[in-house]
Amino acid sequence: MKKYIITILFLLIAAVTSGYASTCVQDLNGDGVIEQNEMWTCLATSPPLCPHGIMNCTITSITLTGAVSAPQTNIQNNMGITGISADAQGASLVIAGWTCNANTCSSANIGSITIQNATVSGSVAADMISGIVGNGSTLEIYGCDGGSSCTVQLLGTINITGSTITGSASAAAGLTTISASGPTLSLSGMTCNGTICSQVNAGTITVTGSSAVCPAGSQYQCVNVNGVQQCSPLPCTDNTFGGEVTPGQQICSKDLNGDGLIEQDEINICQQYNNQYYCPLQAQDCTKQTAQPICPAGGSLSGSQCVSNVIDNYPCPAGYTPGIGNTCTAAPTCAQGTLDAGTMLCVIGYTCPLGSQYGCWPNTADNNVMQCNNIPCADPSTQNPVTNSSNQTSLQNDGAKDGTGQCLGTLYIFNGKPLQCRPAGVNTNFFNCCDQSEGSFLFIKKNCGEPDTDCVAAAAAGSCHFVGSYCMTSWPLFGCVQNANVYCCFSDMLARIVQEQGRPQLNSFPDGFGSTGSPDCRGFTTDEFSHIDFSKINFSEYINANEAKMQTNVQSAVNKMQQQSTTTLQKAVQPAQ
Repeated sequence: MKKYIITILFLLIAAVTSGYASTCVQDLNGDGVIEQNEMWTCLATSPPLCPHGIMNCTITSITLTGAVSAPQTNIQNNMGITGISADAQGASLVIAGWTCNANTCSSANIGSITIQNATVSGSVAADMISGIVGNGSTLEIYGCDGGSSCTVQLLGTINITGSTITGSASAAAGLTTISASGPTLSLSGMTCNGTICSQVNAGTITVTGSSAVCPAGSQYQCVNVNGVQQCSPLPCTDNTFGGEVTPGQQICSKDLNGDGLIEQDEINICQQYNNQYYCPLQAQDCTKQTAQPICPAGGSLSGSQCVSNVIDNYPCPAGYTPGIGNTCTAAPTCAQGTLDAGTMLCVIGYTCPLGSQYGCWPNTADNNVMQCNNIPCADPSTQNPVTNSSNQTSLQNDGAKDGTGQCLGTLYIFNGKPLQCRPAGVNTNFFNCCDQSEGSFLFIKKNCGEPDTDCVAAAAAGSCHFVGSYCMTSWPLFGCVQNANVYCCFSDMLARIVQEQGRPQLNSFPDGFGSTGSPDCRGFTTDEFSHIDFSKINFSEYINANEAKMQTNVQSAVNKMQQQSTTTLQKAVQPAQ
């Protein structure tokens, strides 16, 4: 057994040294020790996936529901849809549109389109939205600001994860309605001739795709493994971070779940482009700056080609070649930028929706899509950690005694002491040193040290009261990177129960068990103890725990007697030799 433990420790040390270890473990035989055949190297997917317990995910198709209609205003420059954005949950498209009374017009929420089994992101707003084009997993939104005199341009995009979006819809005087059915959005809009406006069908957008859900629970992420969406309930521990990033390597972080702690999936390695570092964590797509392509003299753009009609059998103009019928064709060109064959627009640059001060870069983690971010990058080795601590001193059994060993000072009944452990964080290489699950104790003892081990052992036995958590280590540019959990631990479960329910009965404990910075774990004085009404204390937790132990012991004894009886009977019926 010892050789297995040593081997595992060697593997862990080697993994931390390399800085790119990703492993998962499970105590299969329940002996409390992670052995060599109970540790696996995670698959090199994004994110890493444990190969043990792997299963196929359940695939569910994306569906669209809802209908939105902008009220008729009969005011050409103030009609139709003005905004399309994802709601806070990323579950639907929120639509804004013009509403007018006799005197004024304003833009307001007019409804939403629900998108099931996908996540939606992005926001676009303008005086008039006149077109929508499906392009991959995005909706490109076209429109303009400034009424009828404005030039229609790409306003921005709405992203729908895991989808393929096709089709387009446009109306010269603005889109007015969106109706969803199954995978299809049907749109209508307005066209105007002078002061007379009429409604027309604008086109359809089809959103196809699916989402994957892990059968072991929606909290487990599905990962693409050779074209199949799979998952595993066993987490992968990655030691890429935790002080093991190569000096000079830039990383970035963001508290995505708002819990005040930078966790492993909230740190990412920055990408370098044009001698700048950029954070790929929750990066946003940049908006294309476009211009119309140009055609050689004598023709105009038609679809994806420049076309010139031949008159009286004259040869094609310069730059054109004969086409089908009585036409000449040429390829459109860009005065600046590059031609996007999908939109037939010249891409002359990109702007960041977070502000012009942020640059755009091709995100290699997202098919080189031009993206930007406002999260700073920094070398963690240059960060001067800010550390905090909890007062772990407590009343000790070291007072003066008389000749018989009796305490001459204050006697405390059910005295306790503060203990703390560290959940997953930078200082623990993202290993959970507070794990109380079965089989974790020896692994914590080998990887975390005595303070964490003592705390976990006492807490798992039910003898500790949780005081709270505090930030033990923070990095100036990143925030809190390591928390600590503080407990008041007592001799056993009974002492903890009396402490938790006895203190509220007394005026001498106005702050309960104190704070994380200064936990109050002292015992009761004899006078305080005499004023506790034990008829108000619920001992059911203690009784149930001991009943469970008693039943286990009784069953063990019964099994042993049955085995002894069977052995005796077998010997009695054996034929004589």
